[in-house]
Amino acid sequence: MIYFKIFSNIFFAKGFKRSLLMDNHTNKSRIIPNDFFEFCSLLKAKTNKEEVYKYFQLKNRHIIDEYFHFLIENDFGFFCNEDEFDRFPEIETKYVSPNVISNSVIELNQNGIYNRLNSILSQLENLGCNYLSIIFYDKIQSTDIDKVIELVDCYHMKSLELTIPYEESLENYILNSIGSKMNSLTRINLTSSPTDNFREADNIVLFDIFYTEEIINSFKNCGKVNKKHFYTNLEKTLEAKCFNSCLNKKISINIEGNICNCPGFKTNDSYGNINEKRLIDVIENTNFKDIWKIKKDEIEVCKDCEFRYVCTDCRAFIEDESNLFSKPLKCKYNPYEALWND
Repeated sequence: MIYFKIFSNIFFAKGFKRSLLMDNHTNKSRIIPNDFFEFCSLLKAKTNKEEVYKYFQLKNRHIIDEYFHFLIENDFGFFCNEDEFDRFPEIETKYVSPNVISNSVIELNQNGIYNRLNSILSQLENLGCNYLSIIFYDKIQSTDIDKVIELVDCYHMKSLELTIPYEESLENYILNSIGSKMNSLTRINLTSSPTDNFREADNIVLFDIFYTEEIINSFKNCGKVNKKHFYTNLEKTLEAKCFNSCLNKKISINIEGNICNCPGFKTNDSYGNINEKRLIDVIENTNFKDIWKIKKDEIEVCKDCEFRYVCTDCRAFIEDESNLFSKPLKCKYNPYEALWND
């Protein structure tokens, strides 16, 4: 008998009206009809080719042939016999990370930021944090950027993202003075810019620069769900299937120094102040980690959405504040109609 083996790095998410195919080899996703999802589910369940034809009725054989052709043409799998099928096991869909904390968001101002930042970075390094986002809402000087980068580079961060208000002189400094330097900086977001624009990293400037006209003076601007931010990646897909796609292994420090899951949460949702508590104590001795477990398959509306494993969730801004499993407030997609309500 002939079988079709779909490669194990191809994942699927069934939505209410349509589904999504996630190719975690090329890091690209494709919208597919739910009938095609059902077809692929049969193949993954080790249903032989003739049984698949029977399931969809012989009169639809030409459609099934098109489905097979699509899989072959896009290198999503191969025909094989039963013995060959069993030689290629599925990827175990669990997410494991050795890091206590993988990512952190820190809001800073110019009042005593550097002595506090050094202590925070030391604690984050001990927790295994690899990805750091630092946000300034007030205008800063070029020397401030240098000091932050120099300080972060003393620790083992894989990625530093800076968000700062736009100034033409600051942009020129970024492009001409620090653009070609090797450091942990991977992206700069320039808010209140003259235009919306994106400059991808190249040989001249080694990090991405995202320009936005939006005036950002607090974290209330965060939480927007946009298809431009969808990202297909095996690690993120597995994480989204098992944990919260935004808050898992994240710790944040807001502008007042309060320790929280996200700076977007209200002050009474914090777990103490960084000047009084260590990060490890917050993580180990409170219910800080409970929210990490809220995954998209449990969230209202999201659980019926085909984009749930490539989308970043938001628990700070939700439609019903009394229900922690409520849909993200700033998501304008309707999976029941497959429409964006912009």
